[in-house]
Amino acid sequence: MVPLSMDDYLPRSRLEKVPKLIGSVDASVDFRGMTGVVGEAEIVLLISSDGDVDEIVIIESTLPNFLVDKVVSNFRRAKFEPGMIGSVAVRSRLRIRFQPPSSDELLGNPSSARERAWR
Repeated sequence: MVPLSMDDYLPRSRLEKVPKLIGSVDASVDFRGMTGVVGEAEIVLLISSDGDVDEIVIIESTLPNFLVDKVVSNFRRAKFEPGMIGSVAVRSRLRIRFQPPSSDELLGNPSSARERAWR
């Protein structure tokens, strides 16, 4: 059996109905004590026609590996209503971008000093 590649999973633009998360995914990371963490990550979930996450591909990341690994491990257990074309469930892919909260959010400030200066 030949392993599947990302091209074997349809992008959302080719779907009539995009995959829908069943339940929830804990994508949170405890950032307390980590002020100043910056960056973002982009992952692609490869979802089977049964709604299971077959694979997660990290497209790019400027975040520390342990943060990305935590989010990826949580998404690995997710279950979806599969993507559809007509009445046929198909393999699909979802692109997700995430970033840590700002230092102001971590400290409970509603907006940064720079934003307040412009009001």
